[in-house]
Amino acid sequence: MIYLGAEYQHWSYLDCIYRRHRDSSEFFYASEAALFSEVRSEEHNLINELAMRLATFLPADVTLIYAPLAVGHHVDHQLVFQAALKLRSGGFQVQFYEDYPYAEDGQKLILALQQWASPPLPTVQILSGEELEAKIAAIRLYRSQFGVLFGGESFVATRIKSYALTAGADRGYGERYWEGGIC
Repeated sequence: MIYLGAEYQHWSYLDCIYRRHRDSSEFFYASEAALFSEVRSEEHNLINELAMRLATFLPADVTLIYAPLAVGHHVDHQLVFQAALKLRSGGFQVQFYEDYPYAEDGQKLILALQQWASPPLPTVQILSGEELEAKIAAIRLYRSQFGVLFGGESFVATRIKSYALTAGADRGYGERYWEGGIC
């Protein structure tokens, strides 16, 4: 199924809550606090693996990669963020998006940007009402996260619209992306 015009591939990587140490079978991230901690040293090879796997089928000269800014400090977002930095150093154009809903907390966004030696610059993409509704519909496909991330399904649309208005900065609904910078 193609949704929002995006193609995807299913890879065999597990979410962080299911990944285990190869020898001991110990879960790497066995608590909620661990999900938002530092990436375990045993997983640093995963960053290189992801970057190399992506680089093998993405043409660097025409590909724009969107990757999470790791605003919420979620371990999986950190891994993808680091892989995207590797791709960027290899010539790919990368824009980082504000991980929603973590970016609703302005302090978390500030902390994420403070990790950079020279922060990236923001750009805002204005969304039409139709584009925003398509985004909301796509997020609603991720049912298992309604309670955890939004406080329930009834809050999804309201919170997304509110944040999009904030990001749009008096120009309507928007999404903010970050580009450049030295990390």
